[in-house]
Amino acid sequence: MRNILLDQLPDFHRMTRDESNLYEAARMFLDSYEESSERLLRQILAPSCISEIEVLASSLLFVILLNQGRTVDLYRMGFPHNSEEDEFLSMCNKYKSTSHLSPIPHKSPLVENLVGIPVMSIMINNNPIELVFDTGSPYTILSSDTANYCNVQIKSDTTEIINVTGAIMKLNIGKISELIIGNCLFSNIPSLIIPETTVDYSDNFGFKLSGVIGWDVIKQLYWEIDYRNKNILMRKSKASDLEKNMCWDLTPMVKLILNNKVTCLGLDTGANRTKFNKQMSKFVKDIIPRMDSFSGIGQPIPQETAGYNGQKLDILLGNKLITISNAFIYLDKCVSPTMNFTLPGIIGSDIFADAKLILDYPNRYLAID
Repeated sequence: MRNILLDQLPDFHRMTRDESNLYEAARMFLDSYEESSERLLRQILAPSCISEIEVLASSLLFVILLNQGRTVDLYRMGFPHNSEEDEFLSMCNKYKSTSHLSPIPHKSPLVENLVGIPVMSIMINNNPIELVFDTGSPYTILSSDTANYCNVQIKSDTTEIINVTGAIMKLNIGKISELIIGNCLFSNIPSLIIPETTVDYSDNFGFKLSGVIGWDVIKQLYWEIDYRNKNILMRKSKASDLEKNMCWDLTPMVKLILNNKVTCLGLDTGANRTKFNKQMSKFVKDIIPRMDSFSGIGQPIPQETAGYNGQKLDILLGNKLITISNAFIYLDKCVSPTMNFTLPGIIGSDIFADAKLILDYPNRYLAID
């Protein structure tokens, strides 16, 4: 499905009712109106016949229900329909995870590692550990050494993920009995256990990754990541009437204005730079071909990739204008792994340098202060 906010909307008069309902449901989803989107998608799926439109509607509905933790509804509707849905649903339903969220704000130091990615201190099974705050990872991930140090139960179950190179990694699943962040307790959290060799960045960046706090935990809380003053505040989210600007399609997505066009970008605080896909090259002036390198979980050794440098990109998020100089545009690599939409790129931690990221996903809200 194309990102309909990037393109001129189609002529609804020439569409079938299901086609127009699908586009409207997609628009509502991107505008954070999930209940309205779900109602339209269920209307499309009401008949028993299977069409291309119904396949697309089913995929979008899967994402909505999965992110809301409604696994019973998904099974009742006959999901999963493919291996990708099966992997996500299996992880979501692996253990009876619970959380006790405190409304009392807790502030702790923010540790930035050597490449500008936020790291914070937490407790796993009463063991202190530092993990990357990574909105781009659907799950919490631990290195094998960290899992052993924290007495995490490593199960015989496995799952598959695709790393930054596009390679499939088969990983064990661990069970974190207790994960404590500030005043909040998370119990029976599933975690992917990744081999130590795939998170050792010592030769190239001077550090070894212990793991990441993933979206499964991050999405439940209100966060203020203060890059400027090097601290993190977190608490239970409160009801808010601020304008919604977030949704989730395997990665969190933020509605904003990019070079005077309304669109959505992925949000990946585990990436040290904002990055764009090939489609952005036609919207950017003065692009210069060049080579760049990338690395990430499962790929600690930087790999070269071809692309362009965009001389200037303006992002307007709320009332905050951010100008990105020398943004890298990839030619042969997708940097926004979504299931239903084609995004132009992702926001990395670089745009929050010397600023504060306010992330309140229960209210579908993100801002820069």
